[in-house]
Amino acid sequence: MRFQTIKNGSVIETNSFRAGDSSITAQAAAQIDVALNSVDTKVHLRNVRLRFLFFETYKFPTAAIKEHLTFPMRLSFTLHRVTKRRLWDVIVTLVNEDTFSVATVSPIVITASDFALDAGIVAPKLADNMSKYRRNAWNSVAISVQKRNLGPTVRTFEFGRWMIDIYEGLKAALWLVVSLDPELWDISLRSLRVTLTALVVASVIAIPLGTYLAVQRFRYRRFLISLINALMGLPPVVIGLLVYILLSRSGPFGVLNLLFTPTAMIIAQVIIITPVIASIAHQAMRELWAEYHDLLISLNTTKWQKIVTLIRDGRRNLLTAALAGFGRAIGEVGAIMIVGGNIDHVTRVLTTAIALETGKGDFALALGLGFVLIGIAIVVNLTIHTLSRTEREGRW
Repeated sequence: MRFQTIKNGSVIETNSFRAGDSSITAQAAAQIDVALNSVDTKVHLRNVRLRFLFFETYKFPTAAIKEHLTFPMRLSFTLHRVTKRRLWDVIVTLVNEDTFSVATVSPIVITASDFALDAGIVAPKLADNMSKYRRNAWNSVAISVQKRNLGPTVRTFEFGRWMIDIYEGLKAALWLVVSLDPELWDISLRSLRVTLTALVVASVIAIPLGTYLAVQRFRYRRFLISLINALMGLPPVVIGLLVYILLSRSGPFGVLNLLFTPTAMIIAQVIIITPVIASIAHQAMRELWAEYHDLLISLNTTKWQKIVTLIRDGRRNLLTAALAGFGRAIGEVGAIMIVGGNIDHVTRVLTTAIALETGKGDFALALGLGFVLIGIAIVVNLTIHTLSRTEREGRW
């Protein structure tokens, strides 16, 4: 089924739905069920945004067109659980003895507002950075730049303006937490799930690797250590772009359909934080190996026994390495925005929600989400320290 969209009153684009079902009864009553998930615009990213942001297919998977073949023809459209009925003049053409064609005299025009799709028009624009930033919150900055000769008065005004924004942010954060806002909990739990999963996977890779580099001597060891240290500063946006290319439909792993899923976000975060954890673990294990070297050699331990012993006795230092990786992952926005798409109820996490609200100009809510993010990071750090009893025997 083909359809056309009109943007800005003049831009016409032809798209299609690739799947659906239809039926017709002996009483000339026909029905067409359109699978909204099958929307095809020839652009993969646009398809995803239309499915999740515009049609919201996770809540409304199909649209229905019911018609009764009379003259004029009665059409009934059901989309987003909203039904509209209209009469249309049609042209009926006999194709052969068993088949006839029915077409409307004029195109069937569907207005987004009739089916409560107005918000869905705005959402893809925001996701595509097509929305304009509100400038109201920056008025004080503009005044300060243009009228610096006014002296302390303007600076006091600007300071007071930003204090109000911070106060509103704190109030919004408190209200979101106290009211048990379901959307906040959904985003927060998804942020924790993605970050902690990435942390576990990265730790399983990085901690043994860092310990092995501290214990074992081999060719190109120094080069590998230098490479890991260099990868600590790799821009997350570049990693996000590389993962996007690998997971996109035309990429080598496109058949897995992982792009714009939490799994893709986890993969990107694992790549980002693994060098961080490995580098810190290597530094900690190298110092511990200097203390344990003679003892472990005299006991004639194997290579893996040495690694396991160092990991067990150096677990507090390795905890610090893991927490450094957690801090890097929980605050990541660039890479997961690229590979996750910031899709509501699917891949939206706290950092991408903050970026979205800032773009919409809702600075109070953005600050509120920011304070919630800081609170989650502090709670997780304190919880891990408490459970691991790092303060025992005066050691932190």
